[in-house]
Amino acid sequence: MTRLDNYMNKLTEFAVHHAAAWQWPALGLALGLMTMPVMAAMSAAHSSRLAEATAAVPPELKTVISQSLRSIEPVGAGHHGALNPENRLALDFDGQGLAVAPGGKVPGWHWRLQLTGYGTPGHLQPVAPAEAVAAKQRLEYRRGAVTEWYENRPEGLEQGFTLARPPVAGAASIELRLSASGDLKAEIEKGGHGAKLRDKQGQAVLAYRDLSVADAKGKPLPAHLTLAGGQLSIAVDVRGAAWPIVVDPLIATEQAKLTASDAAANDRFGQSVGIAGDTAVVGASGVNSGAGAAYVYERSGGVWTQQAKLTASDAATGDFLGASVGIAGDTVVAGALGVNSGVGAAYVYERSGGVWTQQAKLTASDGAAPDYFGASVGIAGDTVVAGAQGANGNEGAAYVYVKPVGGWADATQTAKLSASDAVAGDRFGASVGIAGATVVAGAQGANGNEGAAYVYVKPSGSWADATETAKLSA
Repeated sequence: MTRLDNYMNKLTEFAVHHAAAWQWPALGLALGLMTMPVMAAMSAAHSSRLAEATAAVPPELKTVISQSLRSIEPVGAGHHGALNPENRLALDFDGQGLAVAPGGKVPGWHWRLQLTGYGTPGHLQPVAPAEAVAAKQRLEYRRGAVTEWYENRPEGLEQGFTLARPPVAGAASIELRLSASGDLKAEIEKGGHGAKLRDKQGQAVLAYRDLSVADAKGKPLPAHLTLAGGQLSIAVDVRGAAWPIVVDPLIATEQAKLTASDAAANDRFGQSVGIAGDTAVVGASGVNSGAGAAYVYERSGGVWTQQAKLTASDAATGDFLGASVGIAGDTVVAGALGVNSGVGAAYVYERSGGVWTQQAKLTASDGAAPDYFGASVGIAGDTVVAGAQGANGNEGAAYVYVKPVGGWADATQTAKLSASDAVAGDRFGASVGIAGATVVAGAQGANGNEGAAYVYVKPSGSWADATETAKLSA
């Protein structure tokens, strides 16, 4: 089987699971993967293999899948439907308004929103019936001078109102009135630029937030939300505005505040964070007098719960594990820049059967104090990169590790990356990132603290010691 065949098989498996789990009839069509009856029949068999499939599908194909799921498509009887997998929302556009519910098979709340009036305060007029027009991830309700639109984005469902002209000439302020109904109770946030929507248990499950308004010249206009009797209103000061104006809030899932089950003062929980799919990792380098830890959380049915606390098998005070973290699929890497009095190390953890265990300790073959190896880490697939900003008199370096065929094990680097113009104080490796076969490393002290970033591309074959492919600067 070729590599492409394997990718396509995994992609099919990934899409089949999502189509069934989200209970939406047309999800697989844009990808042309398989028919609905096959998807329904195979859903149970495939659901337990989602984690494996997700890890095997390349990021570029995952992006295609996400775009397909977020596409707004006709679903019959004048309705359009879509999913927002990143926020786990199912969206139903009924020709006049929007209905939102949790995606997947978990029963829960529903919430409906419909524009009912436009005018000046105290003098609202009903809006005209809408003409619904959808294309890709965008749907418009066209009502003459008022166009209500939605863009289904990874960060949430962006709602907008493009107002071609004021409701009456010379209006100093305008108002949009929306009827809100369903299981959720709205609560306007301080400042009036957003609202939390709480379910019957009082949990904030949805947010209507990031309200912004701009005129035709890009000038921001003052605006705020108000709430009365199930009616949500957006009031805008339009004095001096150039028309048309755009009113632009965002509808997104209100997820959670993550904390440690054993939290204590000076833990520095949240010093670093990473996320992959429904799994998040949070570094807390101050835990246990600076030994450090990383906490793993998983989302199920829209609820985040702590699954594991990761520590080093050889932990010592001052190691600062969790100063940096990264996650890809079922693998977490956590930097511990204080190991061995500042030489530093990085630890690799893998999840199997829902259990996280330490698999490897990564170090630099030329490590010395105070290199602060592990001050930054990144991971993509089977490749880890770790920064050591203190190496060589604060010139800095970055080290690349590739997972061996037999699995992760204690190791020194596959390659060492450095800058061709390195000088003391550059602190190269203070930050690192990796995507596919490309690594980027930040050098915040370069050029008299102007800073720079260096890009490295994996050579054909395998990673090797190298200087940059490109240098980026502002």
